[in-house]
Amino acid sequence: MDDVVAKYRAAGNDWKVLNRELNLGSNDLSRDTIYIVKIKPNDPRFRYEMPNGQERGAYPNEWVPGGHTKSGTKEAALIGSESITHNSNLDTLLSNFTDIEKPQ
Repeated sequence: MDDVVAKYRAAGNDWKVLNRELNLGSNDLSRDTIYIVKIKPNDPRFRYEMPNGQERGAYPNEWVPGGHTKSGTKEAALIGSESITHNSNLDTLLSNFTDIEKPQ
């Protein structure tokens, strides 16, 4: 993700870079707030697995086998995120993490 974030920043925080690199479907993110949330590697709440396209939040028709997005960006499935209680409240969700950035 560091490479993707670097490309995003180099493009002046252009959301289209995120869309292209992460294959987020045809969503227009121009009016959305974007957060970068870094999860510490030793956070016991989470683990990473090879994605299979069936993860919650996976975009239909965007998954390809092999641990890369269609555009070649490495990806992993974050296992454990479904157990973070947030009651559909963004502030509650973000309160579960300490390294958060809001570039857009």
